[in-house]
Amino acid sequence: MSQSFNINIDTADLRVFDNDLYNKLLMFPQEMIPIFDLIINDIFETNWPGEATKRIQVRTFNLEDRKSMRDLDPDDIGTMICISGMVIRTSNIVPDLKTGMWLC
Repeated sequence: MSQSFNINIDTADLRVFDNDLYNKLLMFPQEMIPIFDLIINDIFETNWPGEATKRIQVRTFNLEDRKSMRDLDPDDIGTMICISGMVIRTSNIVPDLKTGMWLC
């Protein structure tokens, strides 16, 4: 089993470095984050050959705009957003369906 490591990317630095890349990350995160993962792993393999069992994943933080839960709308689906708020309660996940069977 391979290990997994993370590298944190401050999006404020990314925005200063390449604003177009920052905007693409916000608009197409499902496509861009895997590309970021591939690039960082390629750089790692180039600099430290033979350590390919260690998988690196990119994690982003510090987006420019923040939204509250009430400000979310359908336009936010599929984009990367930052939500500000406070967790007031947590609980275990309780599945509604324990067993199911479907026939066609």
